[in-house]
Amino acid sequence: MTFHLPPYSYPTTVATVDDDPHFLESLAFSLGRGVRCEAFEHPATALEALRDRDGSRRAGRLIAPLDATDLADLPGDWTDRGVRLRCSQIVQVARNPARQLDVCAVIADYDMPGMDGVSFFRALHPSKAKRILLTGKADERIAVAAFNDGLIDLFLQKHDPDIRLRLHDVITNAPADYFQRVTEPLIPFFTSESFLCDPCFADYARGLFRQHRVIEHYLLHRPSGLLCFDRDGDGWLLLVQSLEEVEGLFEAGSWPDRPDEPLSHGIQPFELFESRLGEFVQREILPCERLTSGWNCSFIPAPALLLEGLKRVPAGRFHRHH
Repeated sequence: MTFHLPPYSYPTTVATVDDDPHFLESLAFSLGRGVRCEAFEHPATALEALRDRDGSRRAGRLIAPLDATDLADLPGDWTDRGVRLRCSQIVQVARNPARQLDVCAVIADYDMPGMDGVSFFRALHPSKAKRILLTGKADERIAVAAFNDGLIDLFLQKHDPDIRLRLHDVITNAPADYFQRVTEPLIPFFTSESFLCDPCFADYARGLFRQHRVIEHYLLHRPSGLLCFDRDGDGWLLLVQSLEEVEGLFEAGSWPDRPDEPLSHGIQPFELFESRLGEFVQREILPCERLTSGWNCSFIPAPALLLEGLKRVPAGRFHRHH
């Protein structure tokens, strides 16, 4: 089992290491304004700056030990503790404005004074970032050996006339690869019935993200779905419910203007409550799209209550370290 859409995703950083400042600037320009890029002229500076720039620890904090209360109704010795996913805390990742500093890809030239690119990657702090080595024609044998040793994920010839196009393609896919790697430890806490594991839902969600320029999303527990942010920092809610959830919510509550057979009308119930008081602050029926895999989905502006304390990520920018 795998996530076809990770539980969360946000803008990240691409790090480039090359002693040629003109190449660094032209590369950052070719990647586009939507990519946050940090450029380093000296490998030693990069090694220090890129330490602990990985989101694995953040993902690890979402997993917590079970306590006696959690295990009270379970058979066996409750002191034989397990772990649980703090699903309601996933959206709290958006409270940390430093999340954009996570590095999803590191691009380094092989031929640099003081430290070559292979030595640089060997010394780089472990992370889930994609590692790309830029080589000359004479360095291909060294690059192949570095790839076989697991030091790099990819190598490209720096003087290839299509190098910027190739790098752009790699960087475009790097964030998705990064979040698949970072969130992999969370997979055992989900079942194959989760909408995150449904390729049909993933295709639908990505289509919405492209249409509305969504650059961040976070799994919500209640209401069920994804909290999203677009490039302008505006919040959106993608409400996602199974047919069973829709039917259960309609049967459990009193809904104004509810049709006699709601499941046949392309609608779904939406409940939002104030957790401190346990009272509903919003209840309404929304038009929805029913996917072929059975999920009911509505995409609406996010209620203000869901956005309290969350920090938007600014647009990508270029920063060079001398």
